[in-house]
Amino acid sequence: MDLMPGAMIFAQIVSLLGTFTTERSFGRIEQKQDFLTWLEENHHQALKQLLEANSQALQGIQSLLNGNQEVLLAKLKAMDGLLTMLAGRMEGFGPIALSVNPEGVLSEQAIDILRQCDKCEASRFLQVETNDSTEYIFLDHAQGHLTYTDARFMDDDLATLVDLGFLRQDQNSRGDPIFVFTRAASRLVRMIDHKD
Repeated sequence: MDLMPGAMIFAQIVSLLGTFTTERSFGRIEQKQDFLTWLEENHHQALKQLLEANSQALQGIQSLLNGNQEVLLAKLKAMDGLLTMLAGRMEGFGPIALSVNPEGVLSEQAIDILRQCDKCEASRFLQVETNDSTEYIFLDHAQGHLTYTDARFMDDDLATLVDLGFLRQDQNSRGDPIFVFTRAASRLVRMIDHKD
């Protein structure tokens, strides 16, 4: 267990919390001890010991388990969708993510939006409606326009990127949308393109 990266341990905890919560959906979860006992009964002793040694993790688990089970399951489902979207763009994991959740993978256009921002070091771009089209203009020191291939799904891709925290949405004084490129987006692009 000591050799597992933190992200893998986190993913395992989230997965097991989901399984535990689903199994107990008809019963009441008394406390975090129920989860720890369940881990031991299901042969996850090393993970149980790791959690028992980390009061902050146990406190987080207690907080999740004390809340509404439907809300917890919805959060777990959203996290599953996020993980599928990210994994779907990573070499080697893409086919697995696609087979499990074909609609959950980030589109190539969404990734290209982030790549363009990262490549030209843009921190923001403005959405401008013209008579016959929509343009996306880089602001600050970056020059030019954001290009896109599928106008039909551009709004969907931008909304997904905002929901995932890869872009933040703001507006100018006229109410035109401005999209702000985030650090998380830059890290994602570099991870996908193997630049780190």
